[in-house]
Parts: sequence; C-alpha cells; structure tokens
Amino acid sequence: MLEEDKIADGTPTEEPINGAEPAKETAKAEVAEKPALEEGDSEFADEVKVTTDIKDEPNQVAPGEEDKISLFADENDKSKTEEPKAETEVVKNAKGKDVVQYVYKDERLRGIENARDTFNNAYRKTNRIKWIVAVIGILVVIAGWIIPNTIPAIKDSGNSTLSFGITIGVAVAGLAGILIYNSIAKKKNQQAMDVYFKEYYRLNNEYVFGDKVTNLQGSVSDKLDADLFKECNIYSDVYKVGSRDCLSFELDDHPVVYSDAAAQVKGKKTLRTVFVGKFIAFDNNWKGGDILIYFKGNKRALPPTNLAGREVYSDKKSLVIYGGASTKKFLTKSVRETLSKFSMNATLVDLTISVREGKTYVCMGYEDTLMVLPMDKAFNPAPTEQLASDTDKLFAFMRATWGHHGPRD
Repeated sequence: MLEEDKIADGTPTEEPINGAEPAKETAKAEVAEKPALEEGDSEFADEVKVTTDIKDEPNQVAPGEEDKISLFADENDKSKTEEPKAETEVVKNAKGKDVVQYVYKDERLRGIENARDTFNNAYRKTNRIKWIVAVIGILVVIAGWIIPNTIPAIKDSGNSTLSFGITIGVAVAGLAGILIYNSIAKKKNQQAMDVYFKEYYRLNNEYVFGDKVTNLQGSVSDKLDADLFKECNIYSDVYKVGSRDCLSFELDDHPVVYSDAAAQVKGKKTLRTVFVGKFIAFDNNWKGGDILIYFKGNKRALPPTNLAGREVYSDKKSLVIYGGASTKKFLTKSVRETLSKFSMNATLVDLTISVREGKTYVCMGYEDTLMVLPMDKAFNPAPTEQLASDTDKLFAFMRATWGHHGPRD
C-alpha cells in the first residue's frame, strides 16, 4: 500500500501511500458526489464517543480459552462503523447551480485543499495537451500513408522506395512526437505530485502537532526503519514495511518517532497487508514482561497476528489485554484513564499498543479515508480533524506512562 507513489495515464484518482489553534477564517471546496460503496467498505457517520471498559482487575480467561477470544467488536456496535462527518454548506457555482462544499475551519486544512486543487488542475491540463498531441501524432501517421498515394508526382513516379520512405519517415516523426510529449507529461505530473505531497504533509503536520512538540524533523520522503517496526512484535513474519513522512520530534523532552506505515507478509501468491496507519515509537523504563493492548474494531480492522504464547490478562467488549501479572503495575489509574479516551470508528478502525522493556510501540490502524491522499476529489477534513484529536489522546497516554515508567524518571 505504501509503495512508490505513481500516477497512471488518464484521470487522477485518490493516491495510496507507499503517508494548534484553529484559524477563524473558513474556506470551502466542492464535494464530489459520494460513490456507491463496494462490498466490504464501511459507511461513515459522526464519531460516537465510547467509554472503554478498562479496569485494574483482569477479566479472568480460563486456560485453553485464549483462542476463543474475538478480536473484532460486536457487529451490533454501530459506533465502530460510523464516520466523523465534515461540516458542509450549499452554495451557487459559476453556472448558478447548487453545489455542496466542505467548510474548512482552519487555514491549514484549507491550504491542503488549495494544494490539491492546484495539482489537479495542472494534472488535467497536462493530460489534455497529451491527448491533443496524441491525436495530432495519429493524424500525422495517417497522412504519411495517404500522401504518397494521393500526390501524383509521388504516386506516378514509379519510385516505390520514395513512397515507402515518406510513409515510414512521417510515421516515425508522428510516433516520436507522441512518445516525447508523454515523457515530458510524466515528468510534469510527477513534479506536480511531489509539490502537492510535500505541501499536504507540511500542512497536515502543522495542524496535527501545532506547538505541542519540539524539534520536529522529517518530510514526506523520509522512511521508517523497517527493523524498528518489526521490533514492536505485534505482527508475525513481517516481510515488507512501506512508509512515508517519517518524523522525529520531542514531546516533553522525550524523543518520539511518528510515521505513516504499512506492513505486509508473504501470502500464498501475493503479499498480504497486516497493518496500515500511523506507527509511533518512544522509549520507556518499563521493567516487566511484554504487554499488548488491542482495541477491537469493525470487520475492516487488522488485528495483531503475533499472539501465540501470550497470556490473556483481560478480555473486554472493546479491548483485549495480553500480559502477565505485572501488567497491573503498568495499568495505573492515569494510564487507564487515558486509554479510556480512545474509541474506534470507521476512521480509526483499530489500535494496538505494545509495551516492551525499553520501548513502547503504537500502531493506529486508519482507514483509506485518512491514509489515501485525495487527488481528483475535494479534501474531506473530517478524518484529519479526527487524527488531530486521536494524536492528542495518544500524547496524553504517553505522558501518563512517562509519569510512572518514563525515560526521564
């Protein structure tokens, strides 16, 4: 999923990844008509806050019953398939027709839409010219065949070599023109996309982090260390890790790694995705066995796969916790309170926290509505607004763990 980003010929589509204080001014962009959902896709609605049932006492699981634990939320829990909706309004377009537009409540969100619109216009213009060049080139090739057979001086000359030479020469010139411009168009589109991606992530990061972090470094082209991802021990036999926008920063003087990431394992015939979302890693001073906390999501969720041999500490409706008796020491009141703030829906489909001696890893599984950059459709700010909220909850959790097991203790 987070492969090298490319643009195919034709109309641009939403591009998959290889990854403060609100301003008073608002801006708008036209909302594309919502397509029908394919089977397996999720409908979305306003986010519903769900209080996660996290207690310091474990919910005992009988020996041998571990494999019977469901890693998916109850199908009747509609909150897991609800979408946070963006504010919209109806306005008149240049032709006097009513159109629905998103309302951007922050200048950085509006800036993302402006960058997308600039890219989309440039892409469409380049492709229009490409089609014109292609048509002209085809006409030239046709002319190369017609001319030698219609001009008397050539037709009646009896020189078949001349006639054939003209046909071949004109055809080569026409095809060469098409290929040359296609190459130029590809470079132009790639350059426009690079500018858009850089601007998207710059504005996204400014909106999500604001002034909450310090020493922020990294850009869309920076990659996550695959070994760091594999060290989280959440997924078995990870074969490939794709990433982009790998950032490093400090939160309360604690170093943090934060990246768009996707992990894949080898299937029978193709690679199979086991994670797509935001990957976070930070140091701790935890002294105890591994702990794994998994917030259950809808059927689009991708649960942990490395669960063999783990002891079940607690299994609740909204989450399951794996760990030994020392897990209770980690789940302090402040940690439990911050964990209870997280709720899964159709955007944040699941969440896994892996606590190991020396480092904590967080895998926030997000739907394509956040992880796929909009190209030809207007930028929907709702998933990004939720990301900012989820990141604030994540920071609160991190601070709670540092209060008891932090690297600065």
